[in-house]
Amino acid sequence: MRVEVRALVFQDERVAVNEERRHGIPRLSLPGGRVERWETLEQALVREVNEELGVEVECGEFICAFQVLKRFHIQDLNVVFEAALKDPDAASNLRFVDPAETGSTIFPPILEQLGQRNRSGRAGLWLGNVWRDELRASV
Repeated sequence: MRVEVRALVFQDERVAVNEERRHGIPRLSLPGGRVERWETLEQALVREVNEELGVEVECGEFICAFQVLKRFHIQDLNVVFEAALKDPDAASNLRFVDPAETGSTIFPPILEQLGQRNRSGRAGLWLGNVWRDELRASV
């Protein structure tokens, strides 16, 4: 099992995304990636966001964890933290989207579940396997 971290960087209820290509198909994703050997989750989050978005963040509150079982039998454990920009002016260089208005899925597909569950006041969520079968063909 691989361990990955993801960052939720908010600005006015919009979330920072990274555009990437998987199998030639462009898609939006939350910034993050694999935790390297001897690295803490927080260190990995700061490093990955810097690599992908070119900004420095401070790791914030734990949001959720979830499992991803992909069609190639890869199993990932993703840990999501809220993150804050160290320099708020850096936001002008980032792409922020309103998850409700994008018309496309933001990977990993967790934002809708987080919105539903956080309205109930729950924190520290285990979302289980979020990789639904209908999404597997597009990855």
